[in-house]
Amino acid sequence: MIFQCSSFKGSLTIGNSVTKIGLHAFYRCNGFTGSLTIPDSVSSIGDFAFDDCSGLTGTLTIGNGVTSIGDHAFSDCNGLTGSLTIPDSVTFIGRDAFSYCRGLSGSLTIPDSVTFIGEDAFADCTGFTGSLTIGNGVTEISSNAFYSCTGLSGNLKIGFNVKSIGENAFFNCTKLTNAIYLGTNPPIFKGTPFENTNIGFIYVDKTYTGDTFCNLPVSNVSFYKVKIVNNASIGAHLTYIDVDNSLVELKKGDNNLTFIQNFTVKVYVTYQSCNNTLFKDIQTVTSELTSFVISNENITEKCSTVQTSTGDEKSVQTNSDEESVKTNTDEKSGKTNSNEEPVNPTNDQNADNKNVSTNAGTVVGIVVAVVIIIAVIIVVVLLFIKKRKHNNSQLQNQEINT
Repeated sequence: MIFQCSSFKGSLTIGNSVTKIGLHAFYRCNGFTGSLTIPDSVSSIGDFAFDDCSGLTGTLTIGNGVTSIGDHAFSDCNGLTGSLTIPDSVTFIGRDAFSYCRGLSGSLTIPDSVTFIGEDAFADCTGFTGSLTIGNGVTEISSNAFYSCTGLSGNLKIGFNVKSIGENAFFNCTKLTNAIYLGTNPPIFKGTPFENTNIGFIYVDKTYTGDTFCNLPVSNVSFYKVKIVNNASIGAHLTYIDVDNSLVELKKGDNNLTFIQNFTVKVYVTYQSCNNTLFKDIQTVTSELTSFVISNENITEKCSTVQTSTGDEKSVQTNSDEESVKTNTDEKSGKTNSNEEPVNPTNDQNADNKNVSTNAGTVVGIVVAVVIIIAVIIVVVLLFIKKRKHNNSQLQNQEINT
C-alpha cells in the first residue's frame, strides 16, 4: 500500500502476477499520468484503491478477471477518458466506485454478471453521452447510482431481475427519454428515482401487472403486434392511431373508423389509472377490413420492425361485449407473421351473418303484411263508395216514379 504518494510521477504499470489490489492501494497518488490497465490476473479492486488519482489522463482498462470493484475504487479520477467497459466477470460495483469520473464518455452498459450497483456508483459522471443499459443480473440499483449523469441519452434499459431502485437513482438524467423495464414483477421504488428526468415512455413486458410506474410522466405509448379480424369497439384509453405515419386523433367512444387496405397501425394510449396497463406495441393488419378492435391487454416492449415467425395463433378476449382479436406471435421474439392469408370467417361471424339474414327476412315480412292490410282497406273503402252510389241511384228512381 503506497497511498497518498503524490511524489510518484509518470505512468503506473500493474504486473500480471498481481491478483488483488487492496484497500487504499494508490489512494490520492495524483502524480501518476497516462492510461491505467488492470490486468486479467486481478480478481478484486479494493475500496479507495485509486481514489483521487486525478493525474491519470488516459483510458481505463479493467481486466476480464475482476469480479469486484470496491467502494470509491476510482472515485474522482476525473482525468480518465474514453469509454468504460465493465467486463462480464464483474459481479459487484461498490459505492462511489466511479463517481465524478467526468472524463469517461460514450454509452454505458452494466453486464448481466453484475448483481449490485452501490450508492452513487456513477454519480456525476457527466461525460457519458450515449445510452444506459442495466443488465439482467442486477437486482438492486442503489440510491443516487446514476445521479446527475446529464449526458446519458436515449433509452434507459432496466434488466428483468431488478427488485428495487433507490431514491434519486436517475436524478437529473435529463436526456434520458424512454425507460424500458423488461421484468414481470414490479420493482420497489425508494423515494423518487426518476426525479427531474424527461422520461416520457415507460415500456414494460406484456405480462407486467404492477403499478410501480404510476407517478412517472407516462405519455403516449403503443400496443403490441396483433392481427385484427373482427369488429368491435375501441377501448376508452385509445387516443391516437398512426396509419402510414399519419396521426389521427380519436375521442372516447369513437368506434367507427374505416380503413379498406392493408396497412401498419400504431395505436397509442394514455396512462389514466394505476390499476390499468400502460401500453403495447405496433399492430400489423394483414387482411382487408372495414373496422377493427383494440384490446386492453398487458404491456410489451416496442418493436421497430415487422418480421415473420411460425408462432401459433391465439385468441385474445377484450371486454365482454367485444369480438376477439387474433394474434400470430412468437412469444419469445415478438415476431408476427405478416404474410398470412386473410382469416376465414369464424363460427361467430357465420352466426352473425345468419342473424342478419333472419332480421332481414323479418323486416320483409312486416312490410308485406302492411301492404296487404293497406290493400284490404282500399278495397273495403271502394266497395263502400260503390254501394253508396247504388243506394243513391235507387232513391232517385223512386222519386221519379212518384
